[in-house]
This record gives sequence, structure tokens and C-alpha cells, in this order.
Amino acid sequence: MLVHELAQSLGHYCRGSNIIIKLDMEKAFDRIEWSFLIKVLRCFGFTEDLINLVDACVRENHFSLLVNGSSTPFFTAMRGSRQGDPLSPTLFILVEEVLSRSLTRAINQGLIRPYYSKRGCPIISHSLFADDAILFLNGCETSIRGLISIISRYERAVGQLLNASKSSFMVGPSTPIGTIRCI
Repeated sequence: MLVHELAQSLGHYCRGSNIIIKLDMEKAFDRIEWSFLIKVLRCFGFTEDLINLVDACVRENHFSLLVNGSSTPFFTAMRGSRQGDPLSPTLFILVEEVLSRSLTRAINQGLIRPYYSKRGCPIISHSLFADDAILFLNGCETSIRGLISIISRYERAVGQLLNASKSSFMVGPSTPIGTIRCI
């Protein structure tokens, strides 16, 4: 409902125009760097015992594949969390919190201009759901460059990769064509 309500403000006139960007992370669970995950757990203040337990859960997995009815030798993964593992969504949310806080910090520091909505409404810059992110921001060049910088740093740190073919954006009807091309 929140995304729908904010989408209602897409057409409001503001300098730079409002934009909504839907980001899709490619194989999001499979690409998480374990060292980054452990660093995030430490930053959130989890105990070393719990961190070591999580580390063992994600690293100590052995896999074998069936190829033409025959199983292959066992191998271990080098990164990622297993989809279907009850712990994986929680770990992914903790990692994704880094992106969330980066976006919030960028708006608070003026690196990204916020999405314009009705007066008195709080600034909402993003909505995260599993491996999808919906971002709400002003379409000025400064905001776009700030967003690209944040996403690039996040991709490098976490091991994530933006799936450009599944990502998209929406702009209001009065958005200048130059802004659309920039985006």
C-alpha cells in the first residue's frame, strides 16, 4: 500500500521530477560474500559465538549434483546463502540493511534529493522486499549520480550484481526527455 500511495505522487510537479526505480539483484542469495556477512553481523553487535555458528552454517555445506542419473563428487560453495534454508532470508535482510542505511544516509547528507510527496509526509526513499528494491527519489542528475555510486559500492562490498534487464524506472508525465535519457 505504501508503494501504491507514493506512486500517486509521481506526477506532482517538482524541480528534477520524481522517479521510481525498481532494482532487481541477480541471484541475490547466491552472491553474498561470506566475509561481508560476518562483518555485518559484527557491526550489528552479535556475539562471537553466534557469528561463528552462522559462519559454520554458511561455509560448511557440501553439494553433489545428479548429472544423467549419476552423482558428481562433492564440492563446497565459495559464497552465497542457500535458498530454502530458514536462516537465509534473515541473513539476507541483515545484508540488505546496509543498502537501506546507505540510501537513508545519502538523503540525510543531501547526496540524493528526496522524492517529493504531500506536505507533512515523512521522507520515504525505498522499500525492500526479498531481492527487489523500489527506490523513490528526485530525478535530478545529482540524485542519479549519488544513487549509482551507492549501488556500485554495495555491489562491490556484498558481491551483489544489479540485473539491468529486470530493473526498470517510472517517471511522471512532465519529466523532461533529457532527464529520462540521463536515468
